[in-house]
Amino acid sequence: MDTALGLLWPQAQGELARAMEEGMGVPVPLSPDVGRLRDALQQLRGQVAAQAVSIATIDDALGRLADLPVAVEGEGRAVIAESSAQLNALGAALRQKEGLQQWQQGRP
Repeated sequence: MDTALGLLWPQAQGELARAMEEGMGVPVPLSPDVGRLRDALQQLRGQVAAQAVSIATIDDALGRLADLPVAVEGEGRAVIAESSAQLNALGAALRQKEGLQQWQQGRP
């Protein structure tokens, strides 16, 4: 999650100016949806730290990942795929846990 957040964090203007002066590549601005994805991942990271992860937060982050433009390349594409796989696994585990808890309590 930290890797994904690192890729989504906007670079400071000073870093962009220095990269241009040094002739380094300057990243293409990301879509407006990236800010909402970053917020969802930060919320999820906070929930993980508090050990109170919500399926709704996972679903929100997965939806925002799915909404990202397909133009993402290289490391970004790999991070998105890995993040999506991890979020899907976490969501499945939480759903299974909820199902087991309901079963233990005698609810369908």
